[in-house]
Amino acid sequence: MQDQREEQVRRLQENLQTIRKLAGWSIEDLGEKIGVTKQTISNLERGKTRLSLTQYIAIRAVLDYEAELRGADDILGKAVSILLDGDTSMPDYSQTRAAIETVAAASAGGAEKKALAAAFGSLIGGTGIAMGMAATAVPAMAVLGIGTWLGKVLTRETADRDTAQEQSVSSTAPEGK
Repeated sequence: MQDQREEQVRRLQENLQTIRKLAGWSIEDLGEKIGVTKQTISNLERGKTRLSLTQYIAIRAVLDYEAELRGADDILGKAVSILLDGDTSMPDYSQTRAAIETVAAASAGGAEKKALAAAFGSLIGGTGIAMGMAATAVPAMAVLGIGTWLGKVLTRETADRDTAQEQSVSSTAPEGK
């Protein structure tokens, strides 16, 4: 069990930058979502710091919730399923991983969602691992019922931040005569 847990943590750290880019998040965005600094995320992505189990759980919960929100047709959930839950011993795994990294780079470059989905499908569509994993992509936290409570927390946090920003803008706006 310990070996499996360590393997899951290692795989997330190894694929963190790719997954973050597919999600459309900056380093700072991901840091805010899990309560760490952008320097921490940068160090994790570059392998300067080892990903802890607590960080793994936080990142995975946010990723699974985001994938659930986006729906089954979005590439984030499929990519997470392949990169983190897929069988790395499959012959096509490294080719599939390289294809996902290509799509992530295009995503970070500002490519549109439809173009990304088409590229994702064409690049990994023919690989056996992608076809098997993408068809069964189910966010792990949703199965455990964690997606619901996390959704409430994230929704409340976003609403609180939006309200604070609106109040800040209205308090700095000049009053009319």
